[in-house]
Amino acid sequence: MLAQLRESKIPLQQLKHNPAKVQAIGPSLSALLSKNAELKSFAQSALIAYLRSVYLQPNKAVFNAALLPVDEYAESLGLLAAPQLKFIKHVGKKVVEEVVIGAAATDAPGGAAKSVTEGDKRQWQQIL
Repeated sequence: MLAQLRESKIPLQQLKHNPAKVQAIGPSLSALLSKNAELKSFAQSALIAYLRSVYLQPNKAVFNAALLPVDEYAESLGLLAAPQLKFIKHVGKKVVEEVVIGAAATDAPGGAAKSVTEGDKRQWQQIL
């Protein structure tokens, strides 16, 4: 994505935060959501809306919803677990098949198929 921004001549400036002022709000946010069901539903809706918007983007090289860290994003919103996302799971299985199995056939020198280990498949499943 950075290369595409540079091609479009969009100026980029990196901002740095003050480490002395950084505070962890995760536990207090989780406690607040557990007390208020309406806030919890808002957080779940925000997570689903964001992931759906990424999923619907046409440029899959930049916006690949299957490769996003959904659990970490849900945790940052104060949710204990991510809600069920059927469209992400469907895309995730397809990505695993294309990346792991498809890479096995093309990565080996001389066109010989490289064996895909169960560890490789588990690693991609953990990413998804």
